[in-house]
Amino acid sequence: LLHGGDGDETVWTQFGRSNLILDNLIAEKKAAPMIVVTPSAYAYPWEAGVAADKQRADFEKDLVEDLIPFVQSNYRASVDREQRALAGLSMGAGLTLAIGPKHLDLFSRLALFSGGGGQNPEQTLAAVGKNAKNMNDKLRLFWIGVGTEDGAMVGAKRTSDYLNSVGIKHIYKTSPGAHTWIVWRKYLNEVAPQMFPPQS
Repeated sequence: LLHGGDGDETVWTQFGRSNLILDNLIAEKKAAPMIVVTPSAYAYPWEAGVAADKQRADFEKDLVEDLIPFVQSNYRASVDREQRALAGLSMGAGLTLAIGPKHLDLFSRLALFSGGGGQNPEQTLAAVGKNAKNMNDKLRLFWIGVGTEDGAMVGAKRTSDYLNSVGIKHIYKTSPGAHTWIVWRKYLNEVAPQMFPPQS
């Protein structure tokens, strides 16, 4: 569960209340018990001035080669892709969209809050568009949500339109609100039970 551009590994619990939201969903039997990992989504300190492309590429390497194996080695985490999701807000949504479709061997569910493929998803998501059948076959959930007063709405809508144009199944949701934690908390509360519903 990835943070946005001005956040760090603490914000999803400090401001997003992810621990409380998910504990309540699990207690109410609306979602299955799950392990939630909220890493720093920077491969290098922000002040280091590392180019965005290198930040993203090296975070992807850290996530795939180090973080996921570490969690699986140290916690009772499933090694099955069917039990693993990737989600994030704003910058974290962009990372989810950049990383998730390239690693369908690792992730079966993706969720984007207030983010997408930017202003030109036809270019940034060209490789994803060529992989439509595999995306549809492998993803159990592909969810995009954005507030109607959010500056990210233009990019999110263009991303959804592009996905529609290439035939990639997804859910696109808008709701009242801006680029704020009020919206992201609601989205986490809504999408977590869809990602991992309670066991029957």
